[in-house]
Formats: sequence, C-alpha cells, structure tokens
Amino acid sequence: MGEGILIYGLNGSKRRYTRDLQGFADKVLASGRVRKSVYVFGRINKAYLRDLSRKGIVVKSELAAITDKTILKYRNHPKKQKGATVNTHRFRMVEAAVKKPKNVYIDRNRSRLIYVSSVKYSKGKVLKVVIEPNQKIGKRYYNQVVSIGVVQKENMNTSQYKKIK
Repeated sequence: MGEGILIYGLNGSKRRYTRDLQGFADKVLASGRVRKSVYVFGRINKAYLRDLSRKGIVVKSELAAITDKTILKYRNHPKKQKGATVNTHRFRMVEAAVKKPKNVYIDRNRSRLIYVSSVKYSKGKVLKVVIEPNQKIGKRYYNQVVSIGVVQKENMNTSQYKKIK
C-alpha cells in the first residue's frame, strides 16, 4: 500500500470497517512509537465537500484519516493539564466529529484551508477536530485529522471561525 504505510479501518473495496478508532488509538498508545500507520474511518461530512466545490477545489478523496503520529501527539501534550486535549479513552468521539459534526467551521487564521468540526464533549465544552483536505499519505490522498482539542463552546463563536454548517 505504498512506502511502508499501514492502513487500517477499511477492508477492500467494500468499505467495511475492520476495527474502530478507539481500538487503533489504544494500540498506538500502547506501542508508543510512530510506525507510519493510518486509520481510515470513512467519508467526511457533506458540508466539507459542498464548501470545497464552491471554492473550486477538487477533492482528491472523500475519505477521512488519522495517523498514529497525530494520536501520539496527545499522549503527553502540554495542554493535557488544563483539560484541553481529548481523553485517550474517548477517541471514538473524533470519528463522530468528522462523520456527523454538530457544526462545521473554517479557521480564518490559517493560510491553508482547514475545517473544524465539533461535537458536544462535556458540559459547556466541545471537541474540536481540525481537518486538512487533500493530504498525501503514502501514495494516496485523504482528508487528514491534524489536530484535536477540547474548547469552551463559546470560543467557537469568535471571528476566527466562520460557520458553514
């Protein structure tokens, strides 16, 4: 599958899930090493695709993916102490934020096109998942999860974020 990249999540062309994101995250956190593995967890939300097509950007893949490197970034993240990172036992919520987000935003402070989707995480907080479209992993393109955070719900209403859904 290209340059030593291990791809998990989909089985053949039937698009059948072979393991869940939480299982993949647990395995990555247990090993503690980057092994160039990718978890593909299905198609991204239609709001992303509509906005990209309005901007004239060709989507090279509708599939969303997360790498082991991104998961390991949150094991000992500096923001962990103040509760701004996702709990390592709640990675299933990341999949929900990408597939069925409550809201979809564009981050205006980034020079690249970055989408932020959110789902309720706890009282007054949302899980913010940042996705970069058309990222090449190995020989394939994915809409890659690059950042995950827990933020106050009202922070998503600032001028930094433009709501598209």
